[in-house]
Amino acid sequence: MQRKLPGYFLLSILSFCFFTVFFHTVANAQTATPEDLPVQPTITEPAAPTPTIYVSPEKPPLPFFGMKPPQPTKAPTPTITAPADLETLFTKFADTYHIDKEILKKIARCESGFNATSNNSGIYLGMFQFGEQTWISTRAAMGLDTNPDLRTNPEEAINTAAFKISRGGIAAWPNCH
Repeated sequence: MQRKLPGYFLLSILSFCFFTVFFHTVANAQTATPEDLPVQPTITEPAAPTPTIYVSPEKPPLPFFGMKPPQPTKAPTPTITAPADLETLFTKFADTYHIDKEILKKIARCESGFNATSNNSGIYLGMFQFGEQTWISTRAAMGLDTNPDLRTNPEEAINTAAFKISRGGIAAWPNCH
């Protein structure tokens, strides 16, 4: 039994050393920083596209190699370019009624392509395609001239649409807001 004891002792020490080195190597590999990684050779051929990885908004990705996860960025709201002569009117009446100018422009572009004389079967006229009764009731509420022919006047149409939107009437354009 005395001969076996030193053999077991030596085997235990060698096992301890082996597993200590092994676990330290594994632990160091898991905490490596990008600077510790080997430099990749330059590729002269076109690189394959990087696959898109879906990231759940409820569960952010875990950092990899000490890097911070990417932060989502808000997409910029595109601005609509209106004809220069109308841009001043959109700004003026959006400011007057405290509404978003881009909403006014979006509706005008959608309804008529900014065409003040647009005519849809004689029923809906102007840049915002106002129906006659809607025009008359809205203009009466504004205390302005209710003449339906004014629907084709850009300034009057933008003024009336801005007023209607400011009073919660955006539903008049269900397909364009």
